[in-house]
Amino acid sequence: MIFFKSRQYINVGNRVDAVKIKIVVLVSLIGLLAGCVTEAGYQRKLQRSVGMSKQQLIDEWGEPVTEFAHKQVYSQGKLLQKAETIMNYYQHTNFNQPAKLTIKQVSNNSLTYDFQPQSTTTFSCLTTFRLEHDRVVSYKYEGNNCVAY
Repeated sequence: MIFFKSRQYINVGNRVDAVKIKIVVLVSLIGLLAGCVTEAGYQRKLQRSVGMSKQQLIDEWGEPVTEFAHKQVYSQGKLLQKAETIMNYYQHTNFNQPAKLTIKQVSNNSLTYDFQPQSTTTFSCLTTFRLEHDRVVSYKYEGNNCVAY
């Protein structure tokens, strides 16, 4: 009977080790994928958009959240303002962390409590493209979630 218990213990240990290995592999894969999603990747994606037509930009990014168009303005035969279009794209995600209460027993007669209230973190990115004569000439972006592969 002792042999059976020790063998059972070994089997449980092997299962625990297998679960630990699966967790390590899963966390490693997530880390690798997260490491591939970077701001530098986002910059490369934006750089590829320079020179695109307005329609190509819409095909790639979808309809913009806002669009402002300025026509060419001349005064006495001089160009005062070029024909340009500003197209803005905005993406955001809210991450909700639920409230958490931790109770620890310090001694036989005393408990400690740790309460963390619910919190929300917003991840966002605003990307602005500037087009002249319906061609992308520049871009800018800001936010804490401007990342791509």
